[in-house]
Amino acid sequence: WDTSSGTEIEIPYSNSLGRTDTEGCCWWGRGALLTRGVCNIGKFNYYAGKGANDRGEPSLYPDIDFCEYPEATCASAESKELRWTVPFFEWTERVQSYNQDGWQYFDNLVSFVDRGMTDESFIHSVNRVLELGCHESGCSDREVRYANERMTNFFKIID
Repeated sequence: WDTSSGTEIEIPYSNSLGRTDTEGCCWWGRGALLTRGVCNIGKFNYYAGKGANDRGEPSLYPDIDFCEYPEATCASAESKELRWTVPFFEWTERVQSYNQDGWQYFDNLVSFVDRGMTDESFIHSVNRVLELGCHESGCSDREVRYANERMTNFFKIID
């Protein structure tokens, strides 16, 4: 499904590494950040789902195999909680921990706040980190989807 045009497409949507396979953990678009793909749902399962439990580690959801049943985010007894737990995990793991090529999320967040939260370049960089896995303009041949809407929503929340 192409969310930009509202039409069905026949080709798989690739992740930031260009993968379109469905090996092992193949689901897309769950929770507030539309967490998707082999890596993101698989990591959540590894640390907070059945994967953690199977390794003898503490698990928030020991009986849910998110790779086998990613719809649990939206359709299980825990779905109201999971719709936010999954994206918080993804945000923490992917965005807050981002530190590449001299650009670190926390340092740039502090700078953004210190400058009065008006510099849109920080928001654009965070959008790219979230969607593309890189922070610089032109770092990918793909575009950040809904960038303008996110910017509008961000400033609406701040105001």
